[in-house]
Amino acid sequence: MESRQRVRDVTSPTGARVIEPLMKPHGQKLQERQQKLGPFEDEKLGVYHGQLDQMENVFEQARQVRTGLQKMYAERNQQILDSLAQIRSDTDARTREHNERLKEYSKEFDANLSQGNKDLIAQLKTDLVAVGKRYTAAKNRIPRLDEMIKKEAEECQENAVRETAAIAKRLQEHSDNLEEQKVERKEQHESYCAALVEHFRVIREKLQEETKARKEQFVVINEKAVEEYAAMNVVLDVEDVAIKQKLEVLRKALQEQNVDRVEAQKSVAKDMMHYMAQFEQAIKDMNKAQEETTKQLNTVKKKTGFAEMNC
Repeated sequence: MESRQRVRDVTSPTGARVIEPLMKPHGQKLQERQQKLGPFEDEKLGVYHGQLDQMENVFEQARQVRTGLQKMYAERNQQILDSLAQIRSDTDARTREHNERLKEYSKEFDANLSQGNKDLIAQLKTDLVAVGKRYTAAKNRIPRLDEMIKKEAEECQENAVRETAAIAKRLQEHSDNLEEQKVERKEQHESYCAALVEHFRVIREKLQEETKARKEQFVVINEKAVEEYAAMNVVLDVEDVAIKQKLEVLRKALQEQNVDRVEAQKSVAKDMMHYMAQFEQAIKDMNKAQEETTKQLNTVKKKTGFAEMNC
């Protein structure tokens, strides 16, 4: 804003003061910019909104992190539930299989009581032992899965607390930075307004000097223009008289040329008519001679009998 231009005083040949021609348009542009100048608080408000948008982005990132954690917890819970369902399904399937086998054994027992009873009891013992082992293994695995779920929940809670603390710390730093920027921008705004007022004061003084100098320059230029126009009018009057004389001479010459051209055109037309009459007479004479020649040839043919021979 320290772009201050000095007005150069140039003395014209007539002694009047001349100002640079680009000073006045520059002053008009500065006046337009001064009229369009708005409050500086609008820029601060835009910066504040931009910072709020950054805070919103930080919160959105935190929400996305929490959403990802919830999705991960849901996937792990679903995995555990799928494992339990698989265990129950396996147990039910094996139990149904054993029931089917028991039915078969019952039928075989009816067919062969003693042998079937022995085989059935032996197989039943084996199956019961296997089912007991599987049930014990499943019973021991379920508390371990519960402990894993609890441990996972505690870790997720601790992770959420750590992430929240980091976000809160960043938000506090951002708020402190905003307060510092607010103070700095207020000081800069006051300094800017003071410099702008001083700049426009200097420009107004320059414009007043330019207006005064241009009025003086206009008076001198106007007087000089009047003198030049008077001298030009005298010269033009003399030239008009000479041009009128030349035009009169040209007019007389054109009239004489027009008379000569008319006479020449009449002579050419007369000669052409005479030539056409002679040409028509020559054609008539030639046709007449040709008819006489044809008659003579016909007479010769008749006398010599050449025409009868051709027939």
